[in-house]
Amino acid sequence: MKESIHLEEEQLIQAIVDQSDLTEPARKHLAGCSICGEKRQEMEKELRILGKVAKRFAPSPSRRMILPEKEPSFLELWNWQKTLAAAATTIAILVLVVSIWYGMPGIRPQKGTLERLSSPKEEPLFAEARGLEEDPFSPFQRFVIGGSSPLLNEGFVDFVSAPL
Repeated sequence: MKESIHLEEEQLIQAIVDQSDLTEPARKHLAGCSICGEKRQEMEKELRILGKVAKRFAPSPSRRMILPEKEPSFLELWNWQKTLAAAATTIAILVLVVSIWYGMPGIRPQKGTLERLSSPKEEPLFAEARGLEEDPFSPFQRFVIGGSSPLLNEGFVDFVSAPL
């Protein structure tokens, strides 16, 4: 190594940390060169000042640091066994309901069930209900609205009054 070439900053840092990491020519140059020696001393001084500032602003070790808990990801929360069990249970319930619904004819409501179950006392009520299916307006309502109108169809009636 020539005397006119000085050590680089990286080599000076190596000399501060551990001088044995330097090559033999670099150690000889550092021992003989006053410019590199001064640079090394300046860097050591700056590092000491930096260390003092770091000590002053660093949190005290007596204070306990509590880090927030890591929230588990979706894959950590997803449990395929529970999902499979829920799906199997749902399918079993659906199969059971469908088999009961279509397998037992007594459960399904059949056409004319209400008429068969009704007593002779209730016949006038069924007759009135059948009459409302044909014309939902009473004679008084027909008088108020002025007779029948093509605009007063079932859609309009459903719009004006909620269907029962």
